[in-house]
Amino acid sequence: MRLIFKSVLAACALTACSWLAAQQPVRGGTLTVALPTEPAHLNSAIDTTQQVKIVAGKIYSGLIKYDLKMNMRPDLAESWSVAPDGRTITFKLRKGVKWHDGRDFTSADVAFSIMKGFGTNNGLVRTTFANVETVQTPDAHTAVLVMRQPAAALMSALPVATATILPAHLYDNTDIRRNPANTRPVGTGPFMFSEWRRGDSIVLVRNPNYYEAGKPHLDRMVFKVIPDTQSRGAAVESGAVDMVFHSTVAASDARRLAGLKNLELTTDGLAAWPRRRFTTV
Repeated sequence: MRLIFKSVLAACALTACSWLAAQQPVRGGTLTVALPTEPAHLNSAIDTTQQVKIVAGKIYSGLIKYDLKMNMRPDLAESWSVAPDGRTITFKLRKGVKWHDGRDFTSADVAFSIMKGFGTNNGLVRTTFANVETVQTPDAHTAVLVMRQPAAALMSALPVATATILPAHLYDNTDIRRNPANTRPVGTGPFMFSEWRRGDSIVLVRNPNYYEAGKPHLDRMVFKVIPDTQSRGAAVESGAVDMVFHSTVAASDARRLAGLKNLELTTDGLAAWPRRRFTTV
């Protein structure tokens, strides 16, 4: 289970301490997250290492997502249905979703991503999606997965972390591992790529056209590269960063930091923020 430290004082600075009285998340601010390792690129369809997924998961989307109780929720797919024989899954896709470059998201992107993107390049789910014989696209907002045999594990593999939907118009008929979009990603997620300061930080900005009305609440996310374990602990303690993953902090620091009044240790990740009425992603 992943544990995350969040700086209450930093959140206070972002929201002018309005979380003390507010009943709704407050718009604006920058969330700074510590990265233990600088990623080589930001294409989580072909690389599932933590440093890639932490950043890319805010840029891209999957067909579905899970809440904290592991219930499946719509993401790029508004709904889905499984045929009685279990060999066909039909996804009805959201209409009006735009890639960050302004192009329309369509079923062609889903077909490409499964057949030529994460389906063949992602080691975590390659075996699962090898069972997909084809992806039919009867219209721009319908994708039908046709499988050789029923695959119970397939639905659980569809969130963005393991099944990143890529823009076919940028990746099809290219070398996916050398595509320049890997370092200047174009997604459909809540944040858009803005800047990569090599050796220092990656900056994302709010996607004004995100399909969830009013979200994200933050204006920016900054992923600060801090390779040294002790320095990451010191950064969250001082407020230089607002969030750090427990697994990237020394055990001795984790125990000490958990006892500080200005920090909170949570197993809920970013999903904990709206419940606690902080600025949310």
